[in-house]
Amino acid sequence: MDSLKVEIGHAQEKASMHREANLLLLQGEIEKQKGAIRQTIEDLDKEDITRPEIDPEKAIKTLEKIKGQFDKANEKIQGYKENEEVLQAEGEAILEIEAFQVRYEKRSKLWNNRHHFNKQYQKWYLEPFLEQDAEKIVKEVQDLHT
Repeated sequence: MDSLKVEIGHAQEKASMHREANLLLLQGEIEKQKGAIRQTIEDLDKEDITRPEIDPEKAIKTLEKIKGQFDKANEKIQGYKENEEVLQAEGEAILEIEAFQVRYEKRSKLWNNRHHFNKQYQKWYLEPFLEQDAEKIVKEVQDLHT
């Protein structure tokens, strides 16, 4: 009976060591993905999407590429977080995710609005005035501000 208790104790100790090793690996992988997300945040501030003379379509494509990189890193993090739950570990909040989302939404709205405005601008200024619906134009411009 005593030898069984000793064996159980050894097994529990071994399992605990494996759990700790797995947690360390998970934390390392999470940090790696947090670094990838921090890079996407930095990419949102690069000149090719912050200069006003940039073509809106090019900026939107660049934003989509950055968002794709973020989504891949975020997906991996969510998988690692699930593994932490299985190992009954309490992980910390990942502030980089929200920071990216806030900055991305601002940039995305800016460039999409600018792109829409540029497309509509041609119509508003080049089509015959009497053929345009003023209320529709006012609504479209107001929608760009919301």
